[in-house]
Amino acid sequence: TIEGLQKLKPAFKVNGTVTAGNASQMTDGAAAVFVVSEDFLKKINKEPMARFVGYSVKGVPPEIMGIGPTAAKKDGSKWILNGQKRFIVGAKGADYFLIYAKTNFDNDYKKNMSAFLVDKDSINVENLYELMGARGAGTGRIVLKDAIVSEENLVGKEGEGSKIFYQMMIPERLTTASGALGIAKASLEIALKYSKNRKAFSQPIKNFEAVSFKIAQSSALLDAARALVHTAAKAVDESTDASLQRRLVSEAKRFSTQSAW
Repeated sequence: TIEGLQKLKPAFKVNGTVTAGNASQMTDGAAAVFVVSEDFLKKINKEPMARFVGYSVKGVPPEIMGIGPTAAKKDGSKWILNGQKRFIVGAKGADYFLIYAKTNFDNDYKKNMSAFLVDKDSINVENLYELMGARGAGTGRIVLKDAIVSEENLVGKEGEGSKIFYQMMIPERLTTASGALGIAKASLEIALKYSKNRKAFSQPIKNFEAVSFKIAQSSALLDAARALVHTAAKAVDESTDASLQRRLVSEAKRFSTQSAW
């Protein structure tokens, strides 16, 4: 809700770019992640909008830094981006994309990538994927062909894209983890209602031990997943060690999604 969003506080900040978190206050199935540049919004005279992150490349896991597309300076004040990104949420409908691009071709993965804020007019959406869920996400493949990006749209400093990437993954993974809680909770409620209404041998099937065991186990998994997600969210809100945050949110994402399934 808007009221809930107003209570969010920055989880981290890089050169005026803020990602909002407060994940420990999220309800099951709800999360909010923003990338907002106040100076940029004033320039284009718009309110904060959703930003979608582009880092997936065919055959390359996002944990491997240096993922395409490549980027090169032009005239000292412009960047030219070429390449493509796959499985990008918001490919259809997004106004701006946070694009990770390789700007240094040495072997140090921590310094070879930078982040750019790219306008939708500089991006071609060449394919939309038909997903089983998240129908409104507009997930697709985006292509950049000689896309010109101004120096002021470089997020943070050149070569610090991996630092931003690792920070971005914390709220992003936590978003997935909390969303899975909502799915699991709704599924459990449907199953419980069905077990009360469905009858066999003149009684609700919830009275049978085999059915009640399944419901009890599902409830225990949901409570355990919720506890882990909230623990991870609390660690993020309290700005604990970054490595601990990444470990907890990764555990929460894995456990909550598996529990929901």
